[in-house]
Amino acid sequence: MIMALIVIGGEMLISIYQYYQPAQVHPIYRIPAKQSDDTLRVLFIGDSWAAYHQVHDSILAMMLSSSIYKPCVVKSIGNVGAKSKEVYERLFSSTKPFILEHPDYCIISAGINDAVAKMGVDYYTSNYMNLLDFLISQEIVPIVLDIPDVDYYAVFSRETLVEKFRHRMSAVVNSVGDFSFLTYRKALTDKLESSEKGDSIIYIKASKWISSGTKYFLEDGIHLNDKGYQLLDSCLSDQIRISIQKQHAPYAPQAPV
Repeated sequence: MIMALIVIGGEMLISIYQYYQPAQVHPIYRIPAKQSDDTLRVLFIGDSWAAYHQVHDSILAMMLSSSIYKPCVVKSIGNVGAKSKEVYERLFSSTKPFILEHPDYCIISAGINDAVAKMGVDYYTSNYMNLLDFLISQEIVPIVLDIPDVDYYAVFSRETLVEKFRHRMSAVVNSVGDFSFLTYRKALTDKLESSEKGDSIIYIKASKWISSGTKYFLEDGIHLNDKGYQLLDSCLSDQIRISIQKQHAPYAPQAPV
């Protein structure tokens, strides 16, 4: 009986330890060369913000097409509640078919769930850097969306007692404050600066496209409404156009004559 309890306790400790550990780095797989047509391909991956963007894919595609005067395809795939670890690991499972299409740009929405669950900045930044390393190695330009200041209190108020307790314990274990996304934002920007990846990515601060308040969010205070996605897509379109102009890529905007 005592041995059984020791084994069970050991397994629980291992499970808890693994829960807080970042993803192990997976071997990078080969993807086909970019297609020879003049179509711009954009992929949006991550959490629920990516999942709920699917109905807006055609709108962003039209914005881009009218901006760069080329055909554009936008595809979104996300998972509600996904943390950065899951977003990275899905590059090797459910997201892989989309990566194999070799998009030119990949928008990433990840971090809100890490912060809410108090996973810690090391967990978050390690997984995020793995994401960026993979995309850059495949010659896909990552577009990093800054963690926005969503209504954390609204999220906290909907949590069950078990979730509240688990997240409080996580905050203690990982030395993370309760009600701010600033710690995570700063940790990632510091990591990016020290890694010298600035020329290989597009980093979009939340303050660049959305203001404080609730008019761009659904009633839950965390997910974008149509107006919110319109603002985000407008910013994404502008940033991709600017990136293309800087690269002097074959998509460089040229108005039809």
